[in-house]
Amino acid sequence: MKICMLGFTHFEFDGRLHRYSLSLVERGDQVDMIGLGDPGEPRVVDFKGVRLYHLDSRDFKEAGPVSYLWNYFYFFMKAFWCVTGLHIRNRYDVIHYHNIPDFGVFCTLIPKMMGARVILDIHDLVPEFYMRKFHVHPRHPVIRALIAVEKASARFADHVITVTELWRRRLAERSVPPGKCTVILNVPIRSVFKPRTQAGKKSAGKLVSYHGNLAEPTGVDLLIRAMEKIKKDIPDIRLQIIGGGRDSDSLKAYVRSHALERWVRFIPARPLEELPAWVYPASLCVDPKREGVYAGETLSVKVMEYLGMGKAALVSRTRAASLYFDEDVVRFFKPGDVDDLAFQIRKLIRSPGTIRRLEKNTGRFFAEHDWKGYCAKYFSLLDRLTERESGKT
Repeated sequence: MKICMLGFTHFEFDGRLHRYSLSLVERGDQVDMIGLGDPGEPRVVDFKGVRLYHLDSRDFKEAGPVSYLWNYFYFFMKAFWCVTGLHIRNRYDVIHYHNIPDFGVFCTLIPKMMGARVILDIHDLVPEFYMRKFHVHPRHPVIRALIAVEKASARFADHVITVTELWRRRLAERSVPPGKCTVILNVPIRSVFKPRTQAGKKSAGKLVSYHGNLAEPTGVDLLIRAMEKIKKDIPDIRLQIIGGGRDSDSLKAYVRSHALERWVRFIPARPLEELPAWVYPASLCVDPKREGVYAGETLSVKVMEYLGMGKAALVSRTRAASLYFDEDVVRFFKPGDVDDLAFQIRKLIRSPGTIRRLEKNTGRFFAEHDWKGYCAKYFSLLDRLTERESGKT
């Protein structure tokens, strides 16, 4: 089968695209990926059998809605011509488009007219994402327009995939017939995010770790403020923050202005294959996500990556986290509550026995949510869309 992945994202840092693409290559399928690249990076690269087509890079510090949407429209036009040209040469069976934005799925118009099946993979609900990012009211005309685009995009696609049961229900209420939508959880690549060998289980003392996007919904500022409180009681505690994003400059400025450099270290975003080496030494990993529209409804892949590595995790008790995790696997704190976050970190760092128990229980999550099961569901979907027998390529 010939598959084209397409998204406004960097493949090298996107675990979801890695999982799909590498699983397809392992099955024997041909996989191309059209996404973002950095200046000076080769336009075409082979990555473990996946052929990557790099378009323009992205500025994650968009000043406002206009520049934000312009970046998407510019990528849309380049992707339209790229996927059309590639399809004429390769005749893809399926083009799997990953939002944001939703309207990007229409760049597959000509391949679809020529017979390709199209999947819209909704990683993020765009109306809620836009509300959170730009503080727009739910009844704002822009939000109504984004919902209309979501409906049109879902209608255009042959099938829709989303990442949690919460969002499947939301989509069913307003945009997607239930039978046209499948949930595939954003579980980690187990060959990458796996427990350390027994010989490598030495931790770096009282090290707390976070990796991912540095933006308001992720609550990294709350974690830094919690460390500011904890350092008085545990002077040798340290926090490493791995990642980048539009709030990175302001977070670094806060750390400098409050003289926290001794306790807080920023590390640039690392490719997926390199992340475990940075996270393994940590005693505790934290997901400080905020609650509320969009933020509280997203299920952090970083938490599942922590569990995949066998790491103890402290997690914000958001609506999504409460649906998929329990106290046997993670510890919770009150969303947005810096005092409770600091209290829970302090409590866990001072309780190595509790951390060891959490580490032993991390595998329980994957007994129900393992990529093998979701991968089989994905392959079955591809075979149905292309009218192939299950397992035939």
